[in-house]
Amino acid sequence: MMYNDTLDAILLILQALLWGCAIYIIWGKNRLFGLFCMVLYLYLLPTEITYRFFHQFSEDYWGKDVWYEFYGFVSLSLLTLFLFFRLNKEKFRVYNVVYKKKSNTKWIGWSIIIIYSVVTSYYLYTNIALISYHSLVENGNEGFGLDSITVTDTLVKSIPAFVILPLLSLNNKTILTKVFILYNIIIFFTYAFITGNRSDMLSFFVAITLLWIYGRKLRLKQIIYLGTFAILFLYIAGQMSDLRGIESGSSLAETLLKQDYMAPAYNILGVQAKQIVTPMTVISSNIHKIFPSMGGEWLYMVIGPKIFSFDVSASASAGFHSFTEGYLFVGFCGFLYNGIVMGALITLWYRFMRTNDDNFNRFMFALMGCLFFAIISRGQYVHYIRNIYMNFLPVSFIYAQLNNVNIHYLGFFQTRKRVKKDNNSLLAI
Repeated sequence: MMYNDTLDAILLILQALLWGCAIYIIWGKNRLFGLFCMVLYLYLLPTEITYRFFHQFSEDYWGKDVWYEFYGFVSLSLLTLFLFFRLNKEKFRVYNVVYKKKSNTKWIGWSIIIIYSVVTSYYLYTNIALISYHSLVENGNEGFGLDSITVTDTLVKSIPAFVILPLLSLNNKTILTKVFILYNIIIFFTYAFITGNRSDMLSFFVAITLLWIYGRKLRLKQIIYLGTFAILFLYIAGQMSDLRGIESGSSLAETLLKQDYMAPAYNILGVQAKQIVTPMTVISSNIHKIFPSMGGEWLYMVIGPKIFSFDVSASASAGFHSFTEGYLFVGFCGFLYNGIVMGALITLWYRFMRTNDDNFNRFMFALMGCLFFAIISRGQYVHYIRNIYMNFLPVSFIYAQLNNVNIHYLGFFQTRKRVKKDNNSLLAI
């Protein structure tokens, strides 16, 4: 028994070392892809460790054999994605030109931001007594309904994208602008503390960090700043556990492993244990969920009752790691689906930060990075499409008005280079 444990521990260490090297290689070529791969793996490793060595921390256990299939499936999915990114040839391609307008349209951007902030403040103020972590779980905040709690949740969570990041992109910020930014940060963090939402807070910290490190070489000074940032977040996240009714673990291992990042990949284990392969369900769910209010069910709501012994609500802590969809679609061979489909979708995202305007590229880099945690932990692939029209297009429109520039949006979807490359205006990303 001890011998098998040692071999399996070596397998995990080997995987972590190999994938760490892969992330380093990808980061050197493309920071967006490198960051994405790092977050993706961080939502896999705790589950691999927990299920194999500390399965008493979870409510469901399907035997050791499932772990080996899970390990192989995850490793091959990561390898396929690495090869896709490694062979990507679009590093120096420019997809769009951002150019100055002759007429001043900054008032349009400011009007949108102010109205958004006022409406969000109103909903938060009128519903603050009704909102808590448990009310959101019971209400199902992933449903995109029109009830006041869900609307409030959606509005506040989008403040960083629709208000804070566009304003931070301004080169010259007045005192009033800085005060307005601070006011919206307070709204966002107040809501995060009320609801005990640590993932959104983490996304905000990541967005600010990415704005800062864009185009910089990571030196000792930057690493110290980032480390301080990380320690600050971990402390705040630990304090927020009480707000969610989460008790501290009885051991250090339980405290470290039994966190939000452990649960999503348990869906992969569950569908492998139950041998659930249902391609038509995947297709149907993705088609219905392209736009809100089209009906249908999210995949994690469909499979949750089939694989877990506990109740799965609409904002279930079980989550849904992106790789689960690949297995649901074609079984074990879904590792090819994961690497190719996920790689293609992130490459499409990457086009939105390949313009001749370095400030816009920096802005989009931060916006995309702050979405990774939500995308991967609720990672049905249709989310990648939804974020294009729900975040990238409207938020980039706000950016364009605030900075008085034009963006030809069809350029992002062109298959061939149709714009003039301006290498002098591009930084290595």
